[in-house]
Formats: sequence, structure tokens, C-alpha cells
Amino acid sequence: SSGINAEYGIEGPLHPRLLEEILHKTVRQQSLLHAALQQEFLIYIADLLVDHPELFKGIMIIRVGHMIHVMQSLVDDNYVTLESLPPHRLRKKIRLMLENSNGFSKEGTWQKHRLISGTLGRVPNDFSSRVWHILKHQQIRFTSEGAQLESRDTFRTKVSEPLFAMRIEQFLNTFSCHTRYFAIELLHLLASVIERNPEVVLLEEFPVQHFIELSNVAVDESLEAVSKKFISCMIKNEFVKLESVENCIVS
Repeated sequence: SSGINAEYGIEGPLHPRLLEEILHKTVRQQSLLHAALQQEFLIYIADLLVDHPELFKGIMIIRVGHMIHVMQSLVDDNYVTLESLPPHRLRKKIRLMLENSNGFSKEGTWQKHRLISGTLGRVPNDFSSRVWHILKHQQIRFTSEGAQLESRDTFRTKVSEPLFAMRIEQFLNTFSCHTRYFAIELLHLLASVIERNPEVVLLEEFPVQHFIELSNVAVDESLEAVSKKFISCMIKNEFVKLESVENCIVS
């Protein structure tokens, strides 16, 4: 359960009274309506986890407050609030949001896709193994606001361990929703570059946030356009030592 500025992690079953206390401490002081809305979200999410667990594939931490925030921003009618929706419509919107984030839809936009996927914290199916591949074959340290992913992490854990996935999650949590998904796209691209060009050597100290800013990518650009900008930025700013990577674009 989370507000935008406060979080409380729930990792297992809780007594209703304890859950009520958590909501009171983290949410209710801001708004009684918002606290009631979070309770509804928790109920509907719990139901969906049981009935449709596939909707949560690639999501390690469910941030309820963030979900509410982005869902409100995507409501078509500016005069309609989530609190005013009847339960069946709210439940339907939660499910649609989860379904639409599980792969890019041609009916949507890249901006919407990055916002929703970044907010939900969803990563591609093979993401952990791809990040592992980078760290295993490079002497590198990715940094962002005090957090880091580095080659030494592969010595401490195995790629299949939840601890490694949590390390990645903690690193990605340093980014805003849109930028988080750019970071995912960048790491995915770097894994492809290294797989196709094993001789590539990346910069040992790789500041991800700074790199994304240097790339001048826009949230409404396609994955192919963003990948081209990333490749160009790597070569121009010497984040990589082999120019042949300019031919490597994520499909």
C-alpha cells in the first residue's frame, strides 16, 4: 500500500485491524476518500491475483498509490474521479490497466505505454537474465541517485534468485515512471548489443539517468527510434568502445 510520498510494504496476510491501522498512518491523514479508495484497490487487486495471476507477471512490487495516481490521469472525463466510480467500473479499469501494460498496443501510444508500465513496475519476461548477462560479461557499474547495479552482484547471487530481481527493482525505483521504462529499454538494448557483439566494451562507470538525458529521448517515440538515439549517444559520448554497435537495434 502506498501514497505518492509514503509507502508501507505488505508481504503477507494481515489482520484487517492491522491493515486499517496501516492505511490510517500512511493514507487517511491525507484524505478519508483516498484511504477508502486504497481499500477498494487492495480488495480488487487481491481478487485479480487469485483469478488472473498472469496479469501481474513481471511486477515485483504493487504500488497501490501510484496505480491510483496514474489511473486518475488517464480517466477520459476530467470531471470524473476514481472515487465517484461504481465498484464494477473501478474493478474493470484496474483490470484493463493491467492488461494494457502487458505489451505495447497499437491502439495506445508509446507515452501511455511507458507511463503505465513504469508506474506498475512491470519488466519484460527475461529482463533479470538479460541484466545478469550484461553484468557477467562486463566490468561495469550502473548508477542512479545513490543506487547501483554492478558486476560484483553476479558473484553474490544467482540469476534465478529473487534477491537479484529485487536488486534490479531497487535500482529501477530511483527513476520516475517514464524514465524507469527508458532505463528498462536501455538495459534491454545493452544486453542485445553484447550478445550480438561480444567484443563490445562498455564504460565501467555507467550513470543511467545522465545517459538517458544525454540521449534526448522523448516519451512518445517508438522503441526503434529510442534505440537508435541510445546507440548514437553511446558512440558520440564514448560509453562504448566499438562503433559497429550502431547496427544493433532492438527488434
